[in-house]
Amino acid sequence: MGLSLAMLAAGGCVSERVSPPGRGVLVKPLGAPASLPSGPLTQPAAAQTSSLQVRLALKPVGLLPYDGRTLPLNSPDGRYLAVQTTPGAVDVVQVGAGGLSRPAWAQDAAAGEPLTLGRGATLEGALVEGGDSERWIGRLEWATGTVTRLTPQGADYRGGVLLRDGTLIAVRKTEGGAGELVAVSQGEAKGIALQGLEPLLPLLSPNQATLGVLAKREDALWLVLLSRGGEGGYAEVARHALLAGGAEAGAARAAGPVDAMPGLAVPTDSPLAGAVVFLHPAQDRVAVAHATTGRLSLLSQGVFAASCLSRGGSAALTLTSARGLLLASWEPGTGLSPDGRPGPAIELASRPFVARPLVGAEAHLLLIGPGSARAGAAPRDELQVILAQLAGSEGEKTAPDR
Repeated sequence: MGLSLAMLAAGGCVSERVSPPGRGVLVKPLGAPASLPSGPLTQPAAAQTSSLQVRLALKPVGLLPYDGRTLPLNSPDGRYLAVQTTPGAVDVVQVGAGGLSRPAWAQDAAAGEPLTLGRGATLEGALVEGGDSERWIGRLEWATGTVTRLTPQGADYRGGVLLRDGTLIAVRKTEGGAGELVAVSQGEAKGIALQGLEPLLPLLSPNQATLGVLAKREDALWLVLLSRGGEGGYAEVARHALLAGGAEAGAARAAGPVDAMPGLAVPTDSPLAGAVVFLHPAQDRVAVAHATTGRLSLLSQGVFAASCLSRGGSAALTLTSARGLLLASWEPGTGLSPDGRPGPAIELASRPFVARPLVGAEAHLLLIGPGSARAGAAPRDELQVILAQLAGSEGEKTAPDR
């Protein structure tokens, strides 16, 4: 399913008028890419906490085709990318020492069934959706290009996200056209109760301890937080009203910032443990819903994308706005206000890159942002892909939560 996030506007605002049916960020070419040094882009902030004393080393790996609305998906280790090249066509690209290349199987691959990029990826493959009257969700395998269907036949499934144990959380359409939330495991779908609301899209906290559900009542949009219990059970811990109308379009905008994020080991005492990150469609900024307190924190105006980065026993947020990419500390005892807002932030890059955390990789982040305005290139037809290494006292590999 394609999900729209926001437009990178010159003033840093998110425009309510721009909400195409793609998942990602509408980016404007910013001219030829700036020279990207291998050294630091910013000096450590000595007066701030140790988690912010980092430098960013960048390794550009290449340019990707861009349909103007859908950001690529990446494997959690950053070795593969899945790209929506045209409506119905998904391509796979390898990330190697020499840059970007197509895997051997893709060189002579014949056009198959039309596919749409899904909302996440694993080490095995990227989620895709197919079908017409009866939608299904599958996994496009990185190594072979084959598609493994994950949902049972005989029903319509949309908007799925994967848990680490392989369970797919998705919305299944009933015969009457309404949606119901289901967990699909080993070919069997089981319902997840949602009182008084119809689910639209599921979200996951970085550590996958909380399931967020964008849902509607009539045309009003809500966010419901469900805590995952033992044996696959869920219990509601909070719900927030987000929009008075335009629920489906609002849900598509809200889900964009957390698509394609891998499961991370977040310290249990971090305010980000169990928190759900999303773009607040009425406030035009990223918000964080805290499962432990039930509160909702709004980030700075103009921040349209964010991701959780967990390393060295602490957690932080990368924040993207039209002015650049920031890293904000979000830990206990670092000057958080009572409602859980992040602490001081430092600039990692002056360009509006969307950051994806990597797990089990030498690089810590995969950065995706505006490409170049090359001769003959149409507006918004390329994205730049960069691997980023955070250098500091905690510069070890980021490991997934097992």
